[in-house]
Amino acid sequence: MSTVNDLSQLAQSGYQTQASDTSIEAEVVQFSLWRRMGLNKRLALASATTKSCKQLTLSGIRKRHPHLSPSSLKQAFVKATLGEEFADIPTLLETRLLIEDPIWLAAKVGRILDELSIPYES
Repeated sequence: MSTVNDLSQLAQSGYQTQASDTSIEAEVVQFSLWRRMGLNKRLALASATTKSCKQLTLSGIRKRHPHLSPSSLKQAFVKATLGEEFADIPTLLETRLLIEDPIWLAAKVGRILDELSIPYES
């Protein structure tokens, strides 16, 4: 745990927290907790956070545009999360990959590459 002196030095260095509503003290505690978590727990936390963000995005789109069809809703979601240039790619809109967890997807791609003996940087 950081001392008061360490926190003071951090604040004087011009350090900015990740979120404007979080104090340096709170962020130091949070980072310390994350460092103590095992890899699987951190990955599960990141996965759950990603899923929550996607659900919030979809809820916001539905609330602002209740009249959208399922396909138009998916297109609006792609536009909001990936950008306008991806919103009209038919195969992207037809797949579940947008809904899948990116950590799970990266692990699956890694396993496929391993099975095919295709080298990649990990």
